[in-house]
Amino acid sequence: MTIEDVLGMKSIGGVTMSPDGGWVVYVVTTRDMEENGYDSDLWVVATDGTRSIHLTRGDASDGGPQWAPDGSWLAFRSDRDENSQVWGIRPSGGEAWQVTEHPGGIGSFWIAPNGARIAFTAQPEKDEEEEAFEESRGRPMVADSAFASEWSLLWVAELKDGVASDAVQASPEGLYVTEMVWRPDSEGWAFGARPSPLLRYYPQGSAYVQEEVGGAARNVTEAMPGGEGPVAWDDTYGLIISGSGQALGTFNSQLWGVDLSGAPPRSLTAGLDENAGFVAVAGSDLLVEVSNGTDRGLVRIPLADDDEGIAPEPVSDGGYFYGGFSVSEDGSQVAFIAQDPETPPDLFVSSTTDFAPVRRSTVNPQVADLAFGETRVVRWHSRADGEEIEGVLTLPIGHQEGDRVPLLLRIHGGPSGVSTVTFHGDDGTYPTQVFAGLGYAVLQPNYRGSTGYGERFRGLNRGDISGKDWIDIDSGVDFLVEEGIADPDRLGIMGWSFGGHHTLSLIHISEPT
Repeated sequence: MTIEDVLGMKSIGGVTMSPDGGWVVYVVTTRDMEENGYDSDLWVVATDGTRSIHLTRGDASDGGPQWAPDGSWLAFRSDRDENSQVWGIRPSGGEAWQVTEHPGGIGSFWIAPNGARIAFTAQPEKDEEEEAFEESRGRPMVADSAFASEWSLLWVAELKDGVASDAVQASPEGLYVTEMVWRPDSEGWAFGARPSPLLRYYPQGSAYVQEEVGGAARNVTEAMPGGEGPVAWDDTYGLIISGSGQALGTFNSQLWGVDLSGAPPRSLTAGLDENAGFVAVAGSDLLVEVSNGTDRGLVRIPLADDDEGIAPEPVSDGGYFYGGFSVSEDGSQVAFIAQDPETPPDLFVSSTTDFAPVRRSTVNPQVADLAFGETRVVRWHSRADGEEIEGVLTLPIGHQEGDRVPLLLRIHGGPSGVSTVTFHGDDGTYPTQVFAGLGYAVLQPNYRGSTGYGERFRGLNRGDISGKDWIDIDSGVDFLVEEGIADPDRLGIMGWSFGGHHTLSLIHISEPT
């Protein structure tokens, strides 16, 4: 691959299955090199593959699609107006129409289960004096200060024939709203909020329940340490929230059932030793997206039993790296993005009971003409204490066993990030497959502190940042030298965010080569 090939790659996201499981909408994003920006369009495809429609076109950025509860139309966020608003379109195509016209634009949005109302986050309305001042002077952007972000409030509007009325502020002053779920009867809702826009207040986030616009917002996770937010409200199993149940630290993010009568929240994922990403409630099961080392997939956890330690059952196989799951209303069908080292991300569908992925998009057909370096998982023991460490190794194209090649370290951030066995031909910042085409091997180490290996491993570098975790990385280089892969005289290093800290450490601690 070349840099031009990387820049020509399209990305896919926003996968959302229709309530009846018959259609899937997704978003394809393309780089606009002339305008130095991105264009995003909506596509829909029949689950059985009989029809595919390019729904939206043009220079706008369209995304965040949601199906109307009856499946008759799609809502999506678009900046085709002066600012971001909700727009609607029929899944069969045609002209899009504007759903909201909220001053200043909207953030995230949610349609009520009965289709009669829409909620969204937006900033407080500015008066004419404030707007004139910002237009003449601008507005400073200072990270994590009083200027870091405007307040995000929850607004609710009536929805008739796919068009929203003027919205009314629903959430009280003094709460920065981050997410929301409707009650199944559409008469109330729960939202997640913290007491300030500043990032340092994130651990003080809580879940609130509100019965009506302007009504009292009741903190239903007050007994928990903070950082909680709602992810679903189910007819049978009630309100479900996400949170670690710990004030600070590298603990697993769990899913909890909240008893609104005041009983302590019950962990639904205590038997899962990893961060739990909510997908859906399907019958009597909870479907969860979860990392597993360098892999990712879908698991099922029974909800009917009161035992909090139920082990998850795998739904997906190990054929691809999976993510972005969306399930039909009855839980029988699932759509998702799948990829592997030689297959760029694309839309796939499957049954949830008999998992068999079927591809339903080919976003980047040009990759069929490209060659890729082999990607494999490697393991070694850290010099620090013998802890087993995994990494993702990409070899140069045409590499022969026994050939020593220059090695580049590519270190993930976090430190609780993770490097995975995915398609690395679309990596814009550190183009791994471009390096492979130029004769380099690339090692992406999952040092202690990485996600995907359980709570114990993720916490091993607490109080020891750039200590033993750095030795884990350096031990990986020694391992590849001992294996006859890496040339010890030709080594390079790069890293983003916390990976940049490790890069700085290695430059200063290691001897120059």
